[in-house]
Amino acid sequence: MISGYSIVYGVEKALDMFKRMAERDSVSWNIIISFLSKHGFGVESLCMFVEMCRQGFGLNSLTYASVLRACTSLYDLEWGAHLHARLTERDSVSWTSLIYGAAHFGLGEEALLLFSQMRDAHVDLDEFTLATVLGVCSSQNHLSVGEQLHAHTIKTGMESFVPVGNALVTMYAKCGELPLGYVTLGELIVRDGRWFHHFKERSLSRRDFWKEILKSI
Repeated sequence: MISGYSIVYGVEKALDMFKRMAERDSVSWNIIISFLSKHGFGVESLCMFVEMCRQGFGLNSLTYASVLRACTSLYDLEWGAHLHARLTERDSVSWTSLIYGAAHFGLGEEALLLFSQMRDAHVDLDEFTLATVLGVCSSQNHLSVGEQLHAHTIKTGMESFVPVGNALVTMYAKCGELPLGYVTLGELIVRDGRWFHHFKERSLSRRDFWKEILKSI
């Protein structure tokens, strides 16, 4: 309902309708925060976020992505990081959302700094966090970090997860390390059955997949 109002009548009507709702849930909060953030109402979006937290509603990746967009529109990613630090529950989802938001807006250094803070906080890494950070490392400036992460994925066995494997191969290709990327791809196919099934489902050969990656560079 709020989403429909926002499209037809604009921000003021959608905001008025939200304020008049007798009961609000996490979905309605996320919709209004996302809408305000998307349309450049950064301050209003952040105020809604603070109120949502104050009232004890659960946060998810959509909430964090919207808040990051608002902070970036206000050129204040530090405020977004500060909000993240104030939250009582900082799991891999919230950290990954924050890192992804920074990376999405081209703030690679900030994304890697957040990742370092995540490691310092001893939060477990999942495949989506690793894939996100490896995406940040897809430039010569951060290749050494990506290589360290590659070693970590081998040690933990996470290299074979499809999102991580995709990110590794793409990182090497975008960094100009084509032989390394192709060798990594071959090792993944040989080492783990999930990769074989991944290609089989998509009716792709290793060479076809490699060509897809090169086209995306």
